Amino acid sequence: MSETQRSENGYTKPQRIAEWAREQPQVGVTSLNPSLDPAWLREAYDRVRTDSAPGGDGQSVAEDGKELEENLTRLLHQRIG
Repeated sequence: MSETQRSENGYTKPQRIAEWAREQPQVGVTSLNPSLDPAWLREAYDRVRTDSAPGGDGQSVAEDGKELEENLTRLLHQRIG
């Protein structure tokens, strides 16, 4: 089961992050980078409407999808740096 689908406790990954943030407001959430993984990025890509406007970099969904796995890997590595 992917992280965006309901898990055994009924929460999705974004819901678990939101719940954690509500329970620990003193900590604060400054970055979701530690929560990102290839499966979550792939699921996010799959949910983007194909007729949506290009992103800030001017890339369309179709252009990003041409080399999707390489693009997702690049995004994951950028978050580390």
